[in-house]
Amino acid sequence: MKSKHLAVLSVLILISCLMSSCATIPVRRPLTEELSKTAQILDLPRARFWGDEAPVFFESVINQPREKLKQAFPGIYGKAHTYLALSGG
Repeated sequence: MKSKHLAVLSVLILISCLMSSCATIPVRRPLTEELSKTAQILDLPRARFWGDEAPVFFESVINQPREKLKQAFPGIYGKAHTYLALSGG
């Protein structure tokens, strides 16, 4: 009988621990709309833009001659690309 009580107590403790981890939500401090327009990633000024529209610098880059693009981006020009897109929710 004692081992049965111990097993029930162990299960209750386990459930309590698992449920308490779901109950704590970290405080989010999202960037305000005004600040999101000027926020930049350190040393990458053109890295942050919306994915559903072309960034403002797109036309100036894409309209360059191929040779100039090859010189400006030798590490990535003509090679397969992999991207990581992060979303704040």
